[in-house]
Amino acid sequence: MAPLFSDRLFIVDLDDTLANTTRDMRGSWENLPQLTLAPGAHQFVRRYGERTVLLTAGNEEVQLRKIAHLGLKGILRLEIVVPEPELKQAALESLLASCALPPSRFVIIGDRLDKEIAAGNRLGFVTVRMRLPHGRWGAYEPASEEERPHATIETFDELEGALLSLPY
Repeated sequence: MAPLFSDRLFIVDLDDTLANTTRDMRGSWENLPQLTLAPGAHQFVRRYGERTVLLTAGNEEVQLRKIAHLGLKGILRLEIVVPEPELKQAALESLLASCALPPSRFVIIGDRLDKEIAAGNRLGFVTVRMRLPHGRWGAYEPASEEERPHATIETFDELEGALLSLPY
């Protein structure tokens, strides 16, 4: 029997999705030692790391230091850092063009409705919103159908159940 979701490629945002960035760093680089993975993220990475692409936006040096601190370097299939959130769409398009999978086999998990979720929906991906209790974008609601995720979770422990409940 094939592993669950073996035909999927997961694309995961870093800040306030895979990691508790807003809560743990509190706006200061000096708090990097306190940065932790989101609930269930460690198990998710262990189970799906080889089928997971990390897509994050920000200063490359800072983002790579977060990745290293969290112990994610070399565990994931690929790490992509773009300088601005607006460039995530182009990175996703490039990733889609380079993979031999239909868009419906891509699962994007992110906290920003206007970036990860909207971009994923435009490309025909399955979209999952991570709504961490202390996340920066957690209080926002979809402003349009394009921003409406297929599922919303608060921990990675909820991901498999959420995906199994979808008709994809």
